[in-house]
Amino acid sequence: AYLSVLKSGTNLIGGLIKNKTKMNRETKVIKTATHEIVIKSYLTFEEVESAIKGTEDKFAQSASIVKAAVVSVDGVVEDAYNKARQLPYLEYKPILDEVLKMVGGDFPPAK
Repeated sequence: AYLSVLKSGTNLIGGLIKNKTKMNRETKVIKTATHEIVIKSYLTFEEVESAIKGTEDKFAQSASIVKAAVVSVDGVVEDAYNKARQLPYLEYKPILDEVLKMVGGDFPPAK
């Protein structure tokens, strides 16, 4: 099911958490029916630039941006992006939507 990311303090499904990434930034948790995905709360210009550099393909760019944002899936950091890609599409879509909203991009969904 498609579930939204919500602000901290709500009793609903998603929310901000105070976990920190290597850059010491807050992360967001996206909870789906069966998984918990942690993404960075924002991407730096350098991360976005690096993700889209070298390709004009919007699908590849959106996939690279999601890869830059995903921190962990179900608490596992190693290979998190590929784990996220293996989720059913309706569980992956909230990740994609939140990340693309984060960068204000008009990128199509990654395939």
